[in-house]
Amino acid sequence: MIDQSIDMLKKNNATSIISVSKIKNHPFKSFWYDSKYLKPFKSDFEKKYHQRQLLPDLYYENGAIYTLWYKTFKKYKSIYGPKIKPMIIDDDSMTIDIDKKFDVFIAEKTLLNWAKFKQKLK
Repeated sequence: MIDQSIDMLKKNNATSIISVSKIKNHPFKSFWYDSKYLKPFKSDFEKKYHQRQLLPDLYYENGAIYTLWYKTFKKYKSIYGPKIKPMIIDDDSMTIDIDKKFDVFIAEKTLLNWAKFKQKLK
């Protein structure tokens, strides 16, 4: 993935390559809580997005890959710059976020067992 992101950066007119995954729980279907009641985050979501298929695709940074030019960081004081090219990762096993001890456990079990389990599903 690292080599692929470097190739993408070289071949595209991008300031950075960021790995992303498709959002599973769309924020348009979220609610605000005003201490008494829930209110739709997007007031027109029921009318406009009554079917899940109508929701626009959104992506989040999954933290797996950040590839950028040094000049991007120097010029924009950011790892992004104005031309961010996505590296879309669909395989959840490649984007396990480790923040807590439990996450290490999940990552270890995934590394040890995921390949065998995928074979069972075929």
